[in-house]
Amino acid sequence: MELALWVGPAIVAAVIAALINVAGWFITFRQTREIEKDRRSEKVVDTQTALLAEIRSDLKILEDIDFTAEISATRLKLTSTVAIDAYTPFVPKDSGTPIFSAIVREIAVLPTDVIDPIVLRYKLRESIAHFTEDLRVQSFSELSSDRKLAMMEDYFRMKAHSANLARNAVAALERSLGLSSKVNSTV
Repeated sequence: MELALWVGPAIVAAVIAALINVAGWFITFRQTREIEKDRRSEKVVDTQTALLAEIRSDLKILEDIDFTAEISATRLKLTSTVAIDAYTPFVPKDSGTPIFSAIVREIAVLPTDVIDPIVLRYKLRESIAHFTEDLRVQSFSELSSDRKLAMMEDYFRMKAHSANLARNAVAALERSLGLSSKVNSTV
């Protein structure tokens, strides 16, 4: 009879302990999910903020350039040079994209509506960087003035289009981050 008295409370205690243990697992699981959700949200915001800063920096530089005037000035220099084909425009080396390069493998964490404008902007920027390298090689300086002019016009048009794509990316990032738009609408 004493065994029956002891077994009842022991089973009740074991069941209570098991229930507490299961409840602890659920609470821990829920807290872990919340922590992961918060970390992901923080990562998304941090990534978007960093990209926004990099794109705004590029956009500021692009907005300070009057591409139509640059094309006209280049045309004038290439067509009025005394020794035709002697003038070769200087094209500065591309500054690179350190932030985008650092996060490109994790771009999928960003909201869908910001990925497209960012990828479009950076793909064009990458094309411009390759084109810039082509404009800096010796074989470019050996081209005729007409060919140099055509390439420089393409270069300036790509840069102007890059400014438009940068504006679109900035607007998408600002919408996603809940910021008011601070981007000018024209170059």
